[in-house]
Amino acid sequence: MAGDGPRFRPLGLPTELAGRAAQEPLTLQEVGRRTGGALIVRNSFGADPLSDGRPRLDPVHPDNAVIRHNIVREWQLSRLVPTWRANPHDRPHVILGATGPLSHRYVAGSLRLDRGELLRDDLREVVPVDDDLDAHELRGVRISNCRFSRLRHALFIWVDAAGHVRYGQSTGGQTT
Repeated sequence: MAGDGPRFRPLGLPTELAGRAAQEPLTLQEVGRRTGGALIVRNSFGADPLSDGRPRLDPVHPDNAVIRHNIVREWQLSRLVPTWRANPHDRPHVILGATGPLSHRYVAGSLRLDRGELLRDDLREVVPVDDDLDAHELRGVRISNCRFSRLRHALFIWVDAAGHVRYGQSTGGQTT
């Protein structure tokens, strides 16, 4: 019978989440509203390690520890700390790792954040509250028009709870 066989799923996505890739993509604004505010970070596939020696995501043999590690580490977030100190309610609740080509960009993993840890002066690594890579049931969900700059300080996007992009993509690297 048609439709009973295996389904396409993005590489690196657990089989049980394959259906999420078929859903309509979320906009950045929808991600912010759904999560109460989110950091969306760029994760890439590849055989070569990242500049700090960490392995990249392997789409053929996904490793949850690598996905988690690459979502939480090495982001230049310190420039956002003054804004979050001045407006504590604006701190994001989750961090998402976005991967894949722009036309099929999807969430490799999403983690709830310890929001208190977002106030450190030397903020380059976020602290998740657990190891669940599916916060808000976003793992495998596609995100439309999620563009990142190639500049190191712009490899993430901050969307607030109201769905406004506050940093990255359309802000030109400025906090709004």
